[in-house]
Amino acid sequence: MGKEKILFNDIISYTPTRRRAFMALGLSFAALAAACAAGPPDHFAGLLQPQAGTCDPPSRAELNLNNSRVLFTPREGIISLEGALAADGTIRATAVSNGMDRTPYRQTFIGSLTGEKVTGSYTTPRCRYAVTLSAAPR
Repeated sequence: MGKEKILFNDIISYTPTRRRAFMALGLSFAALAAACAAGPPDHFAGLLQPQAGTCDPPSRAELNLNNSRVLFTPREGIISLEGALAADGTIRATAVSNGMDRTPYRQTFIGSLTGEKVTGSYTTPRCRYAVTLSAAPR
């Protein structure tokens, strides 16, 4: 006796038509459930474009969502701003640190989440940047 190859098509051909239809329907539902379980994007990346003030050159920024918590990381991750995502898609994140002259240095990100895009404004005491972020893989 030699080894015989059993192909998927051979198995399917012996399965009654009605059962094949239910198998296809079940696989379709499984694929849909997997896609829905992925949920909305939770990581966004893009550019900071200087708008007003004494600004650094354009640079990258990232935003991570964890339920309604937000972590906005401007300029390649030197400081992160923590905040919240409101039910209407509004995002607000802030960080306050001491500047070189020991005065508070407040940074604020105000934006909105629309589908797979985040737009808004990042403001420091010296500059205001326009922010445009798109969904990005981790």
